[in-house]
Amino acid sequence: MKKLFILFFLISASAEFGQDTLETIASGGIGYGSISSNSPAVGAMAFHISLSQEVGFLPFRLKASYTYQRDPEYFLPMSETTKLYYSYMQIINIGAELFQIVNDYVSFSEYFAYSSVYDEVFEGLDNWANGIMFSAEIGFLKKTSPLWFSTGFNYGLTFDKNRPDFNDFYIKVNYSFGRI
Repeated sequence: MKKLFILFFLISASAEFGQDTLETIASGGIGYGSISSNSPAVGAMAFHISLSQEVGFLPFRLKASYTYQRDPEYFLPMSETTKLYYSYMQIINIGAELFQIVNDYVSFSEYFAYSSVYDEVFEGLDNWANGIMFSAEIGFLKKTSPLWFSTGFNYGLTFDKNRPDFNDFYIKVNYSFGRI
């Protein structure tokens, strides 16, 4: 996994220094969805961060993202004496993003990626699983500003271990380096 991150950042760094017109987008957001692992789905708050890099010779962007999803009851204030367990997942994605600007105010993007999921839905049964993820979003931007908002959904599933899967609807804030 470390090798994939190093490869992604080397490609993005070489593309960034090679041509100053290539765009890098950093984003972060929150959402709500569900997680499951050979079990009924559990509601989960989702926290997203991502970095996508335009590469001149490819028709799509390279994108790396991290998502943390946890049972929302974990965030509620409770007594210190309560010893409850709250399910969570950590998801790392690396893949390709198609990004289209429709007009001065609307953009669409679709993201298909390899997923590595750290599954901790059941207490004491933590493991890594491999799978795929699909994401689609609509962005509301202004051509003269590098900052814009977007909303969308994620869906991911895995093929090994306990076959954890996840989904969520989210709102993100995006910042574009190299656009305008």
